Amino acid sequence: MTKRNKNLKTVDKEVKDLIKELKKCDGKGFSKKTRDERREIMSKITGKLVSIGKPAVPYLIDLLNDYDSRSCFYAARALGEIGDKRAVKPLVNALEDHELGEDASEALKKFGTGCIPEVIKKVEYRIAHPVENDRAFILLTNYPLSTIGEIRCDESLKFLTELLDDYMSRVPDGPFDPSKRDWEYRNVDFFHLLDCLVRQQDKRAVPHMERARDFFPENYTDYKVCQIAIGRIKKGRVEGYLPLEALDIAMPAGAIMNALSGGELGWKDTFDEEYGEYFGDDIDGDDHEEEQKPDGVEEILCGICGEKCTDEWVELKRCEEGEEESEDDETVAYLCNTCADIIAERSDAGEDPADIIRDMKKKVFKDRLNLSDKDVDELFDKFDSLYPEELMK
Repeated sequence: MTKRNKNLKTVDKEVKDLIKELKKCDGKGFSKKTRDERREIMSKITGKLVSIGKPAVPYLIDLLNDYDSRSCFYAARALGEIGDKRAVKPLVNALEDHELGEDASEALKKFGTGCIPEVIKKVEYRIAHPVENDRAFILLTNYPLSTIGEIRCDESLKFLTELLDDYMSRVPDGPFDPSKRDWEYRNVDFFHLLDCLVRQQDKRAVPHMERARDFFPENYTDYKVCQIAIGRIKKGRVEGYLPLEALDIAMPAGAIMNALSGGELGWKDTFDEEYGEYFGDDIDGDDHEEEQKPDGVEEILCGICGEKCTDEWVELKRCEEGEEESEDDETVAYLCNTCADIIAERSDAGEDPADIIRDMKKKVFKDRLNLSDKDVDELFDKFDSLYPEELMK
């Protein structure tokens, strides 16, 4: 037996032993242990499995698939930390479990944009095959949609906005019960979908949300929540949780308690105080100090997508190959936060920044000018610069 095979056999035995120890925490033998003690033991074992890395993945996936165990939660976390692509599909499947879904979602977020296609497939499948159990109404797509909403990228935004558009196109003109069997989107929560769009923090979603808002009368909770969501995107805020806020707007807990007490609690409506800023004429304004623009620059436009950098921006500098970027380097472009985040995420995954920027620019021109891949390649081949300012004109 070669030395390599011996090492693999040793690692495999170590993984199996650790998995066995982790499973012990699922049994009754630990019933006398306090919750904190059990959690500490399981966290230490999980840490060792993470340090072993990819050889532990198949065993962790098996552990993950046992949704009734305590150890499946630790398996989800470990798979997220290891980051092996083999774990994506099992984690996506776990998103529909009402207990494990949150941990599976957190694990998938560590994969970044790489997991988005599989998560989208899961949502599309559930919409095409809705569960008719009343207990499953709405909840099945919550964690998948949350995962998509938290991972900011063009693919996520496109899917969420198209889902909102299609959802609204199928809403009947009159009142209806969305839990009924004949409603295609009975496993999708409208307010949760809006909340996911808020978390994208991309103003390209606003026209879609405005169309959804204008479907409802102004006094409807649906209208108000749509406007709040729009306001949070325009003001750059990610706060609250719209489904819970919608419930309180429709049926204020304070008003109910006040009514039950015969008016003794002295409740007053605080809607304007809490949400009024999202309904004013200055909703496009920003309530924090405006960043000072670079000298000689009147309007900051992203050097990749061409959108206005309304709040903050990242300076893209040109430095000599192999050298670290410094303050003295020439600024060749400004990037909006969305594009900067995409570049950072793909760079962390091992892609070359120059290739990322060129790829992103190509996509922008292909989409906006309706060009073929061949036409875009020919256009870019005419410019031998990483930052072809001529293309942005």
